[in-house]
Amino acid sequence: MVAFIFQRKGSSSLSVDDFIYGPAADLGWFSSKEMRKVLENAEKQGFVIVKDKNVVANFDYSAVNIPLGFKPTKDILERVEERPLFQRLLEEITAISEKNKQEILALANKKQDSMNLEIEVALLLVAREMGLELHNKDIFMEEVEALILGEK
Repeated sequence: MVAFIFQRKGSSSLSVDDFIYGPAADLGWFSSKEMRKVLENAEKQGFVIVKDKNVVANFDYSAVNIPLGFKPTKDILERVEERPLFQRLLEEITAISEKNKQEILALANKKQDSMNLEIEVALLLVAREMGLELHNKDIFMEEVEALILGEK
């Protein structure tokens, strides 16, 4: 559904209002309250980054094949499939970096090997060394800490 919203507008960046009210008003799919829940879930899963009242796709939405006549069901409101921390970190770093995933992963692997770190810690260090400001930095830090302490 998130890919459909971006494809429909033909842009990887939308205002929060366009993300919420477009499908709610134009398509009659969900109420604005329900669309806020969709946005919240998409952000938790790392599919979008919400910053300065904008929603930015954090994946290649154009590569998603949307079937003709697509219409989401209400179960999407309850479905939150947490993507792995490693994947979310790598995608966010790639989204705000000038490097591609392979380059970032190579840097992280080198750091992991030389310092004997968890790959997630290595990714955070690579982002810091590149001078990147991660949007979800506090969440990532908490999750990495829980991972290291064996709480997750």
